Amino acid sequence: MDIGSTDEVHIIMKSTGESETVVGYDPVRQWLFIDRTKSGRHEFHSSFSSKHGAPMAQENGKIKIHIWLDRNAVEVYGNEGLVVLTDQIFPDAPMDTISIQVKSGQVILDSLRIDTLRSIHISKNLTEQTSRRADV
Repeated sequence: MDIGSTDEVHIIMKSTGESETVVGYDPVRQWLFIDRTKSGRHEFHSSFSSKHGAPMAQENGKIKIHIWLDRNAVEVYGNEGLVVLTDQIFPDAPMDTISIQVKSGQVILDSLRIDTLRSIHISKNLTEQTSRRADV
């Protein structure tokens, strides 16, 4: 992402219910963060619903973010892993919508790639397991 003239950029991952998890970047503070204040169940501990992050500098006005989203976890790798954030989440339904928003100004998305990972669980209908091992 080319940060441009924005004051904060948010990558919002939402469920079909009320849950959302936000990965964001504040260029003024040079701060990468995860906001899980609306990420679903949080009543079990008062400090679970939080926004936290770590310092991350821009490189030539750009940042690079990799996000891995699983059913109950989000991992964020900033600038090729120089900054890493990991959080547990408990959404009310699967996160199935992604949007990018800025508070003001603009951000230029140089590239975006979304990959869907297959489940590791074996289907009940599967009667024969095939090996994907290659002998070298």
